[in-house]
Amino acid sequence: MGKIKEFVADHLTDIIIIGAGLFFILGCWWFYTANRTANDYNNATQSVERAEEGINSAGKRLESAQNQIEDAQRELDRADKTTGRIKQTAGTNQTIIDECTGITDKMSERSRSIQAIIRNAETANQADETQTNCNP
Repeated sequence: MGKIKEFVADHLTDIIIIGAGLFFILGCWWFYTANRTANDYNNATQSVERAEEGINSAGKRLESAQNQIEDAQRELDRADKTTGRIKQTAGTNQTIIDECTGITDKMSERSRSIQAIIRNAETANQADETQTNCNP
């Protein structure tokens, strides 16, 4: 035990300097670890916040897309109704055109009949004139 006391007495300043150095190194290590943990925590928090912002942004884009889909569906419904009205009008117009075509065909037949009657009358008149010219 005497040798230990003698060694400590001879190297007291060395032991104090080494002890202080060890405490300094341990303190720096503790400080570094504490800061690293805090930085890791801040990085994790920021990552979570960015993920939440991304989710919120995606939610807004999804809502916007849904609104655009609803608008497009309304436009399609409106176009479908308009197409239905156009088809109905076209059908009505076709019916009218068919009736007009029938009337025109009948009028053409009547016109041909009238022309035939007029030709017959003219032929008969010419025949009467020839007969009247022969009997002066």
